[in-house]
Amino acid sequence: MTPISDRERKRIVEDFLDEVLGDLDVDPVLAARLRAALPQLPDNPSLEQVEAWLELSELVRDPDFRAQIRQLAQSGAAERQQGDAPDVDALQRAAVLVAERGAGALEAGIRPGSREAEAVVEEIVEAFGGGEGAAEDPAFRAQLVERFEQGADPRAERYWQLLAVINGWPPVPSTMAAWRWTIDALRA
Repeated sequence: MTPISDRERKRIVEDFLDEVLGDLDVDPVLAARLRAALPQLPDNPSLEQVEAWLELSELVRDPDFRAQIRQLAQSGAAERQQGDAPDVDALQRAAVLVAERGAGALEAGIRPGSREAEAVVEEIVEAFGGGEGAAEDPAFRAQLVERFEQGADPRAERYWQLLAVINGWPPVPSTMAAWRWTIDALRA
């Protein structure tokens, strides 16, 4: 395999971002964060970093992955146009809550649909802008399930995990099991 330059590596990811964000009116803070997170292999990368780069380059070229991320971006842009989009920082805090509370519920053996699960669901629904009592609203819960299903693609998480390896950032732990539990609990 012929080595490629740092500039070429960045361009591959920039092409991906151009396609998935393109002409959409996405939150400028989110767009800036995505565009700032480009792969930067060190001068003497480890084998793990090289392998992560190879996997990342395949991932961002995958048409199905591109379509999935484009769909997420379109949903966010539509919410933004309707004035319904929460700010990026609020979404990140809510996502951290899902990771923490969903994982905690899993570790504690709490079953979706149980009384204990409902307390977790109420907290998560409120964090995602549902307000008090929204956990009882089947339409709002269904909307969250749809949003979470769309966003809980393990490939999107893998994208960030690979960037972390390549760039020498702290590891990005997997939160997919917590998201799956939360989706199941919202459906119950």
